Amino acid sequence: MIKFTCSDCGFALEAEEAEAGKLVRCKSCESLIAVPQPQDGGTDAAVAAALATLSEAPKLEKTVTVARGMAVLIGGGALLLTGVAIFCSVMGRAASEDNAPPEPPVVVQTSPHASATTAPAPTTAPTASTDPGR
Repeated sequence: MIKFTCSDCGFALEAEEAEAGKLVRCKSCESLIAVPQPQDGGTDAAVAAALATLSEAPKLEKTVTVARGMAVLIGGGALLLTGVAIFCSVMGRAASEDNAPPEPPVVVQTSPHASATTAPAPTTAPTASTDPGR
């Protein structure tokens, strides 16, 4: 029995020695993998360890790529939301200024018969009561 791992997803596979050099389909990711030539017992463990290390590299690369993509997506979303918030704030302020009732114009009426002399000062009522009943 030949034990090896999928170079795309790292899934552990087994094949008969008669299938060495042939292509088999991975049961996990369904990619085609060449069955390696059988190794003698002493180097089989070293080769298996090397293959396991190599199979981890694509996983790590995919993980880093996905993490970078998510960072870009989150950063872009935050930037977009900030822009929308600023836009809404500015437009809300402009809309509230547009909806404010206009201030009435100040109208100063002058009489055509008004003279240049000043009007007499109004008389005031006495402040002390002259009524003896109080």
